[in-house]
Amino acid sequence: MRRYCCTECTLKFDSFQQKANHVRWQHKDQKFSADGYASLQEKSKIYNEKRYGKLITQDINCFKCNKEFNVSFREGKKKERYFCSRSCANSRTWDEKMKNKISIGVKKACKNPIIKAKFISNLQNVKKRNSSKAERKLASMLKNYGFTRHLLMTTKNNFLFDIDIVSKEKDIWIESDGSWHFKKVHAGHDFEKTKLRDTIEEYEAINRNVLLIRVNNEKYSIDEQINFIFSEIRNWNKTVGKVTKLY
Repeated sequence: MRRYCCTECTLKFDSFQQKANHVRWQHKDQKFSADGYASLQEKSKIYNEKRYGKLITQDINCFKCNKEFNVSFREGKKKERYFCSRSCANSRTWDEKMKNKISIGVKKACKNPIIKAKFISNLQNVKKRNSSKAERKLASMLKNYGFTRHLLMTTKNNFLFDIDIVSKEKDIWIESDGSWHFKKVHAGHDFEKTKLRDTIEEYEAINRNVLLIRVNNEKYSIDEQINFIFSEIRNWNKTVGKVTKLY
């Protein structure tokens, strides 16, 4: 039986087609010719339009800042809101109705003796709170821009919480959030307490006219975090409180 030998690696194949496929996928930098690529793209376009609808490209204004930008969507699947950037998509400016709604939820939580005991547990324990390596690195890079680590705050209901990084004027708060803020890490981790603390921090920031910036320190690099933070500071109207997230 005739065997076909690859001249690149000396492997042998039972058929010429097997050898040809091997050479294409293992030894060629360009798998297809220019015409081959064009043909594949056209076939893919026809298939996707039949299955998902015609692809439409359109200029749309950002729902948040009204900046014009270009988006693509399938026919019949245009969304009601589009945002020009992750910053605009994640920003939150609460109206009075939303403030009152959150205020009611926070007040109910404050009256819960179990939750209250967890928050007013011990000032000494809060001072000894451990910080992550990612948080310390971010704080170190922001130090020369007027930021310092840790600010202990107390709500009207005597709930104590600690801001990771804060400006010297105390009008900009930065929270460096790791996995503890997104899921239950271990059996002893009180995830509900973490979520409630985050909600209270956001509520306090809005009511104190503070800019609160939350960044996911596991999903985004330190450079992406820094760029996002300074972008949010530049775009912030200092007369209103605002919560924005790089999640």
